[in-house]
This record gives sequence, C-alpha cells and structure tokens, in this order.
Amino acid sequence: MLGIANASRPVFCTAIRLLTEHAFTGEYNARHRPRAPDPHGCECGLVEIQTPSHIIFECPRFEIARDRELRRATPILSPNIIFGTVIGGEALTRFIEETQACVRPRRRAVPEDHG
Repeated sequence: MLGIANASRPVFCTAIRLLTEHAFTGEYNARHRPRAPDPHGCECGLVEIQTPSHIIFECPRFEIARDRELRRATPILSPNIIFGTVIGGEALTRFIEETQACVRPRRRAVPEDHG
C-alpha cells in the first residue's frame, strides 16, 4: 500500500487492516470475534454489518473528514485510488488520524479535572 510509510504505528496498522478487511469493524467482529461486546452494525444506524467500505466511502459519521481528506486528494473515491496510489494512501492516513475509525487500541479520553 502506497503513501502510508510515515504514518504512526496505530494508523499504519489500521490502514493495512482496512485494506485486508481485518480492521476492527462489525464485519470482522462478526466473523472472528462473535462473542466480543463490540457491535456488528455501524453507529450511524444505516447498515447492520459495518464494513471497511462503509467506513471509508459511505458512513455519514465520517462525511466531513471524507470531504476534507479523501475527496480533497481525489474527487473519485475508489479502492484502487485510495489503496493503490501515494495520494490515496496519504489521504487515507489523514482520514484515519482524524476520525480514529477502527484504530485499536482506542485513545482513552482524558479525565476532566474537577479540582
């Protein structure tokens, strides 16, 4: 996969997992981790089984990041461009960094200071 060599390790791994359909999506969980507490559907409620394709190309939760990162790099969103070109890989890296979609381990929320 082109354009991801300079990504952080979590983002690099997530990009490769999305390419190979081994990202932590509902589809992956249903197939490989059926007893895991993670939901199989997408939080957007539009699909029963969340797939890498849905996350990258369709999910409304990521529409702003998709416009800002992916469509800015290439107006034609296709797996061949996203996964097969330097521009697409760099855009996917920025998309994953911004959205944290499918990244594991998830970032922990910083506790609020109430003192």
